[in-house]
Amino acid sequence: MAVLPDLTDARDVAYIRTQYAMIRDNLLKGVTVDTPSVQRKGTDIMRVFLLINMLPDLRRAYSLSQTGSNREMLDAGETHMSKFLQLLVRYFNDPSLEVSTLCQPSLHYSFAEPIACNKGEFELTEMKAKKLISDSRRYLITMINDWEKSGNGSNQRLDDSDDDLVFDLWGRFVPETCDGDDRANFLRHLPQYWLMVWHLCDEGDLLRFTCAQLRDDHTASSLSAPPSVTRGSGYARKFAQQTLELRKQIADSVKNIGMAVARCSDDTSYERASKICRLDKLRADRYLVFRDSKCQASSQDERDAASDYVRELDEMIDELKAELRG
Repeated sequence: MAVLPDLTDARDVAYIRTQYAMIRDNLLKGVTVDTPSVQRKGTDIMRVFLLINMLPDLRRAYSLSQTGSNREMLDAGETHMSKFLQLLVRYFNDPSLEVSTLCQPSLHYSFAEPIACNKGEFELTEMKAKKLISDSRRYLITMINDWEKSGNGSNQRLDDSDDDLVFDLWGRFVPETCDGDDRANFLRHLPQYWLMVWHLCDEGDLLRFTCAQLRDDHTASSLSAPPSVTRGSGYARKFAQQTLELRKQIADSVKNIGMAVARCSDDTSYERASKICRLDKLRADRYLVFRDSKCQASSQDERDAASDYVRELDEMIDELKAELRG
């Protein structure tokens, strides 16, 4: 059996002691079983997300709760998640904070009137708060995925090639792109208050964060190869295609101008005028390509391609200027 060396670093000793205290505290909390009279209710769950939407400092702590922690924070036992849970518990258990839902009859008939979500008998702890957030993620993902697959989500009228917009509208209810609000059909066995949680996360722009949703090009699994990190989004592919079409159009224009100049090569004044027109056209094309590369290019590959094409245009412009001076 391998023997572990003695710990000599004071930071290591402090870290182990902190972890021991946390594990001991969690075990003691797990021994305590809530009685039926203090089990969480739907109003307690809605109260959590109402408070997150209402209180800026709690919302800020929630947005940082999934951020990694450094060694000093771990040693002190104060991670971003623990800070959020502590703040949530303090606000939730404060009876002076009174919150209620708004009328949402289109969401579910039970929300036709405001529902008070004030502090009741239920006492929130850090362990309970962590489980509540985990349950919310699991139930929301189940409902939203079913909703999106049914064709009734806000993405139903979008072009699938527009990856950015499809991702941004995941789970969002947009009346302009939905045929009515039928989210209640996807509750399955869940209580209706989870619809209000969905609505509150949507209203507070917290859906993707709460459900830990990542873009397809930021994920990988054992069933598929990971995508290239240089692969552009749908918008980037469209921009590259437009740039290619523009280059073809410019090449055809230059070819046509050259043919016209060749036919009129015996007329010196006409030939010079044609070259001046061609020079103006190339300068205008260069300006458009350069402007788009600065304003619309979203990847280094697109910027490099635009830069190469600008250099080609500069060479053609210099050749024409030399011919006009000669």
